[in-house]
Amino acid sequence: VGARVEAQFAKASAWYPGRITTVHGDGSFDIAYDDGDSETKVDRQYVRPRAAPEAAAAPQPHVEGGEANAAAGAAGAAPRTPADTTATIPSLDTTQPVFS
Repeated sequence: VGARVEAQFAKASAWYPGRITTVHGDGSFDIAYDDGDSETKVDRQYVRPRAAPEAAAAPQPHVEGGEANAAAGAAGAAPRTPADTTATIPSLDTTQPVFS
Protein backbone atom coordinates (compact mmCIF):
# COMPACT_ATOMS: atom_id res chain seq x y z
CA VAL A 1 0.00 0.00 0.00
CA GLY A 2 1.36 3.39 -0.99
CA ALA A 3 3.68 1.97 -3.67
CA ARG A 4 4.06 4.15 -6.76
CA VAL A 5 2.86 2.26 -9.84
CA GLU A 6 1.64 2.66 -13.37
CA ALA A 7 -1.62 0.99 -14.32
CA GLN A 8 -3.79 0.64 -17.39
CA PHE A 9 -6.95 2.53 -16.43
CA ALA A 10 -10.02 0.55 -17.53
CA LYS A 11 -7.67 -1.94 -19.23
CA ALA A 12 -6.66 0.70 -21.80
CA SER A 13 -3.35 0.37 -23.64
CA ALA A 14 -1.83 3.50 -22.05
CA TRP A 15 -0.12 3.38 -18.65
CA TYR A 16 -1.04 6.02 -16.04
CA PRO A 17 0.86 6.91 -12.85
CA GLY A 18 -0.75 6.35 -9.49
CA ARG A 19 -0.35 4.59 -6.17
CA ILE A 20 -1.76 1.46 -4.60
CA THR A 21 -4.35 2.19 -1.93
CA THR A 22 -5.52 -1.38 -1.22
CA VAL A 23 -4.18 -4.87 -1.86
CA HIS A 24 -6.94 -7.47 -2.06
CA GLY A 25 -6.61 -11.12 -1.11
CA ASP A 26 -7.17 -12.18 -4.73
CA GLY A 27 -4.04 -10.23 -5.80
CA SER A 28 -5.87 -7.27 -7.29
CA PHE A 29 -5.29 -3.64 -6.30
CA ASP A 30 -7.20 -0.43 -5.74
CA ILE A 31 -5.35 2.39 -7.50
CA ALA A 32 -5.51 6.15 -6.89
CA TYR A 33 -4.29 7.78 -10.10
CA ASP A 34 -2.27 10.99 -10.06
CA ASP A 35 -4.96 12.76 -12.16
CA GLY A 36 -7.56 12.19 -9.42
CA ASP A 37 -9.30 9.14 -10.88
CA SER A 38 -9.38 5.89 -8.97
CA GLU A 39 -10.12 2.29 -9.79
CA THR A 40 -10.86 -0.79 -7.69
CA LYS A 41 -9.91 -4.45 -8.06
CA VAL A 42 -7.37 -3.87 -10.85
CA ASP A 43 -5.86 -7.20 -11.92
CA ARG A 44 -2.11 -7.58 -11.40
CA GLN A 45 -1.53 -7.87 -15.17
CA TYR A 46 -2.61 -4.23 -15.55
CA VAL A 47 -0.26 -2.88 -12.86
CA ARG A 48 3.52 -2.44 -12.96
CA PRO A 49 6.09 -0.72 -10.74
CA ARG A 50 6.54 2.89 -11.66
CA ALA A 51 9.71 3.61 -13.60
CA ALA A 52 12.29 5.42 -11.51
CA PRO A 53 12.64 9.09 -12.36
CA GLU A 54 15.78 10.07 -14.18
CA ALA A 55 18.57 10.10 -11.65
CA ALA A 56 19.90 13.47 -10.70
CA ALA A 57 23.40 14.24 -11.84
CA ALA A 58 25.77 11.79 -10.26
CA PRO A 59 27.73 13.29 -7.41
CA GLN A 60 31.31 14.08 -8.23
CA PRO A 61 33.88 11.93 -6.44
CA HIS A 62 35.78 13.54 -3.61
CA VAL A 63 39.33 14.37 -4.59
CA GLU A 64 41.85 14.42 -1.80
CA GLY A 65 43.71 17.69 -1.63
CA GLY A 66 40.75 19.85 -2.56
CA GLU A 67 42.11 22.65 -0.43
CA ALA A 68 45.49 22.28 -2.14
CA ASN A 69 43.76 22.54 -5.51
CA ALA A 70 42.09 25.78 -4.44
CA ALA A 71 45.42 27.18 -3.23
CA ALA A 72 47.17 26.06 -6.42
CA GLY A 73 44.50 27.73 -8.55
CA ALA A 74 44.86 30.96 -6.57
CA ALA A 75 48.64 30.84 -7.05
CA GLY A 76 48.24 30.38 -10.82
CA ALA A 77 49.29 26.72 -10.87
CA ALA A 78 47.17 24.10 -12.58
CA PRO A 79 44.99 22.28 -10.06
CA ARG A 80 45.40 18.55 -9.71
CA THR A 81 42.89 16.36 -11.50
CA PRO A 82 41.27 13.23 -10.07
CA ALA A 83 43.68 11.13 -12.17
CA ASP A 84 46.57 12.66 -10.20
CA THR A 85 45.19 11.33 -6.93
CA THR A 86 43.65 8.00 -7.93
CA ALA A 87 45.60 4.89 -6.99
CA THR A 88 45.75 1.97 -9.37
CA ILE A 89 43.95 -1.05 -7.98
CA PRO A 90 45.57 -4.35 -9.02
CA SER A 91 43.30 -7.00 -10.47
CA LEU A 92 42.41 -9.90 -8.23
CA ASP A 93 43.95 -13.24 -9.21
CA THR A 94 41.16 -15.68 -8.41
CA THR A 95 43.32 -18.71 -9.23
CA GLN A 96 45.44 -18.21 -6.11
CA PRO A 97 44.23 -18.81 -2.56
CA VAL A 98 43.66 -15.66 -0.55
CA PHE A 99 45.23 -17.09 2.59
CA SER A 100 48.23 -19.39 2.68
